[in-house]
Amino acid sequence: MIRDSDFFLNIRRVKELCELSVEKDLGIRLTSVNGRMEHLSRIDDDVLALVRKVGIREIFIGIESGFQDALDAMNKGAKVSQIKICTDKCIKHDIDIRGSFMVGIPGVDTKEEVRTTFNEIHKMICVYGEQGRLPHMDILLSFFTPYPHTKLYETALKNGLKPLNTLEDWGDFDQFDFKAPWFPQEYFDIVKEFRAGMPWNSGCEFDEWCGFYEGIMERLDSLG
Repeated sequence: MIRDSDFFLNIRRVKELCELSVEKDLGIRLTSVNGRMEHLSRIDDDVLALVRKVGIREIFIGIESGFQDALDAMNKGAKVSQIKICTDKCIKHDIDIRGSFMVGIPGVDTKEEVRTTFNEIHKMICVYGEQGRLPHMDILLSFFTPYPHTKLYETALKNGLKPLNTLEDWGDFDQFDFKAPWFPQEYFDIVKEFRAGMPWNSGCEFDEWCGFYEGIMERLDSLG
């Protein structure tokens, strides 16, 4: 694995490393190679073909949100439109994709954040599902957990988060189950249901997923 979120920042360096790997005939298989979508979206096809040739089989992308306001609040430096670009590039070059999303950013429109994030996840699933390649992708969906001394932590405090001052307080602070005070219970519940229903968590087939997704979105639209 390559746990370097900036691995694809310097394309010349990436090419030099890949060419050296080919020269040495290392025969390695790399998974969970970290990449930021604002970097990956601008990589040329010839570089990705070289990346695949040297054994990079899976790229892990911290997409974080399908809602531009949330990405901006995180100071992510990325655009929602880059999600599709990265997804299309990965499937074109037979590279598995893992993506991570989160919801619950304080100070943004919760319903729109959840709706657009669900929609972007579904569009990624469709890219792989329509080609019968769902086993070649995976999505992680968690809840935003603010860290101290960050801008969003201060925003979280203003939106009802009680300060976490002890080790015991932090012991129950988990990104997959954290229920923020500004995040309504009905949205918290539907996010957990959506996550549990995703193909790699539920074992459903692509057509089953599409039916499930439509039902979830109808329920989401009915929420206040």
